Amino acid sequence: MYILTPILLGAVIMVIIAVFINNLSPNRNYPRYWF
Repeated sequence: MYILTPILLGAVIMVIIAVFINNLSPNRNYPRYWF
């Protein structure tokens, strides 16, 4: 669990940053569809 926690936290932070940065522009829409 000690090794899994930083990996999971880093992945979640990267996804949040990607969604925020890609939605700054009004004509871009990321993600287009959630599964």
